[in-house]
Amino acid sequence: MALAYAQSLGDGVTNTFSVPFPYISKNHVQVKVDGVAVPYTWLSDTSIQLSPAPAADKIVDRRRVTPRDTLLVDFVDGSTLVESDLDLSALQVFYLAQESFDLGESSLGVTDDGSFSALGRRISNVLTPTLPNDVATKQFVETGVASGVTVATQKASEASASAVAAALSETNAAGSATSANASKITATTKAGEAATSATNAAGAATTAFTKASEAAASAVEAQGYRDTAATKASEAAASAAAAAMFDPSTFYTKTEINTFLGGKLDKTGGTLTGDVTIQKANPSLVLDHTGVNKWGILSAANGSLSIQKLNGTVVNALTIGADGAISTALLGDLNSRIESRATAWANDRVANLAFRKVSSSSFNVPDNGLMMCPAGAVLTGMNMQGTSNNPAMHYHYLQSFDPVRGWVTFSGS
Repeated sequence: MALAYAQSLGDGVTNTFSVPFPYISKNHVQVKVDGVAVPYTWLSDTSIQLSPAPAADKIVDRRRVTPRDTLLVDFVDGSTLVESDLDLSALQVFYLAQESFDLGESSLGVTDDGSFSALGRRISNVLTPTLPNDVATKQFVETGVASGVTVATQKASEASASAVAAALSETNAAGSATSANASKITATTKAGEAATSATNAAGAATTAFTKASEAAASAVEAQGYRDTAATKASEAAASAAAAAMFDPSTFYTKTEINTFLGGKLDKTGGTLTGDVTIQKANPSLVLDHTGVNKWGILSAANGSLSIQKLNGTVVNALTIGADGAISTALLGDLNSRIESRATAWANDRVANLAFRKVSSSSFNVPDNGLMMCPAGAVLTGMNMQGTSNNPAMHYHYLQSFDPVRGWVTFSGS
């Protein structure tokens, strides 16, 4: 089955034909009627129209011809490697391979018995042979056969004429013999004439035999022309095969290409099971959420790694330096910012440091005894109770102000 062309027979009425093979550009599709390029109009991505409709039995050939002398994609160092460029480059190679397969399958090929097969088609555009091993054209063979037939016919005609002359001479001799019976002198004379006529007849008979031999030789020569024509036809097949200048063994087969491409990523995605390396100056990776966001990851020549916002003006949203320093477009150098913020926080804690006393209470000191203030509290006063030696000791708990937690009571721990 052809991969890059389709052929149909015209009927003088149909003017719409399908384009069943894929192509990169509509400009790569050529249409010919009986080998002559004709204009056409696209009705859809897979249908064309010819005007006028091709005549009956004319071959309508639709064929993809992918450019083979120029690259459709030219990769440049430092440019962004995008899927569309990779796909276009791969398609050009893939389509050229398909067209090569079509050319090989439609060319003369060696069959199992060692002969060349023309696939049931005529071999055309062959020059008139000049050397003994050249292929013979139909015109050359017909001319040779016609020439041999003409010579044989001429020789046969000459032989027939000689035979008629011999018969006539015999008739004349018989007449002379009859006349001899009437007159001796006349008979003698006629006998001489008869002898002469007989001699002439023998010569004519010899000539007739010679002409017949020549006719037979001409017939043999005609058979030789026929055999030569068959030989030339075989040689024509060999010449056409050599002229194809195509070696299918130098190309991958369709199965090999499909197997190779089957393990690759395609437009709809895929899974990588191994490590991936992009090795070039300033390599980058682009993540494009079409119409929404476009981000890139760039390894710069200075050793830094940047995550870039690519919508409009390029912004280095996050950068990791070669020394591990981190900076962002919003916060700047994070190392400096952390130091600055920590210092500001500490200074704020000191600036807002405050104390207060709360929850007052008291206890009495026993005679000649010792009484301690509760843990976390401080003595704030003493009251002597008359003449008693047992004073009342007053205390308060202390609280400090924490800007984060608020007021915090001191504890015994």
